[in-house]
Amino acid sequence: FRNGKQCYMHPHPGKSYTGTTRYAYLPENDEGRRVCKLLMRGFEHGLLFAVGTSVTTGQQNTTVWNGIHHKTSTSGGSSNWGYPDKGYFARVTNELASKGLFCEEFMEGEKKEHEKWKLKRQKSNEAKELAKEDLDPEDVPSLKLEPLKMHLRGRGLKTTGSKKVLIDRLIKALGKPTPGTKSEPKSAPVTPKSGKAEAGSAPDLTAINAQLAAAMKKGDRGKIKELMAKRKALLAT
Repeated sequence: FRNGKQCYMHPHPGKSYTGTTRYAYLPENDEGRRVCKLLMRGFEHGLLFAVGTSVTTGQQNTTVWNGIHHKTSTSGGSSNWGYPDKGYFARVTNELASKGLFCEEFMEGEKKEHEKWKLKRQKSNEAKELAKEDLDPEDVPSLKLEPLKMHLRGRGLKTTGSKKVLIDRLIKALGKPTPGTKSEPKSAPVTPKSGKAEAGSAPDLTAINAQLAAAMKKGDRGKIKELMAKRKALLAT
């Protein structure tokens, strides 16, 4: 780096600063090449050096390292800023990460995790939209496993267990009134003033239809079958 004048991004804009020449070393192996790429990116973004006070000489307004350690010697160990130093690559990787510089493997992993999160969120939204649709309890047994799970997931219910367990769980949920709404009162059978209900009369059919609707909401398949038979017999008379 040549000598120059500090600008608005430096500690003392308008004052002069001294440049410097530095040499650093990395081994010719996979780790060395990986860190070298990161250091090159850091240099291009102006993250490796800064204008400040030298820790070793105390000189002010000079070019100094910017918190990312470099190996300035090929020998002498960590105490002499050289090799061997088993923990160097882990340390320098963390220092680079603190400046927003990450290796390609890390970025690829983060990208995959983000895609998984997006897919999970999309499925969750689809399940919520599906849960808003009207679903007849009688249609539940014919659902395939995945749509069945989506209906349950959209209602915030568990999706574990056998298909029969899931079917019963969803039918039971469909029988419950939506929070904030009042369930419709059940219609009582209406009998004529004579005390005997006429076969096939409208009041009897109305009562059976009301009971049938209530049974379908509860998911009581036995009661549904019984009432359907009564209704069929009543219409035939």
